[in-house]
Amino acid sequence: MTELNKIVSQLKSAANELLGNVAAIDKQIAELAQQRDALTSGVVSKADFLEYMRAYFQRQGSVLQREIVNSLKDARDFARLERKHESLTTFNGAWLLTGHMVPVPVTESALYFYFADTMIERLSLALDDLEWLADEVRHSPGCARNMAHMGILF
Repeated sequence: MTELNKIVSQLKSAANELLGNVAAIDKQIAELAQQRDALTSGVVSKADFLEYMRAYFQRQGSVLQREIVNSLKDARDFARLERKHESLTTFNGAWLLTGHMVPVPVTESALYFYFADTMIERLSLALDDLEWLADEVRHSPGCARNMAHMGILF
């Protein structure tokens, strides 16, 4: 019987130790949840905000980039370029601002493709009038791009 009492005592000790470990893990989870909530509900730094905007602009601008690449795949031979150059009525470079061969206003993706860096620079100047966090929150590479892609940002 003493052997059985010894085993039961060891089981109780192991169970108490396990409960202590679970309680410590629960406490750590609660602390990390508070930290996560503070990060996700707070204002980001100006640099982080601009990084999110840069990722958005790049993603939107890539639409026109793909259209340009697809349009130019088969239109780079000398004879075709020479004919279009000599015939002022058939050569229309305006499609580079729209992605379309028809006259339409400059597209949003064209603005982002051509002017993203300038837009970020000007936005940065405009944002100087706001208060920002002093420290940047560093995320994994591509976090802003991934969050924007998932619709979390825009």
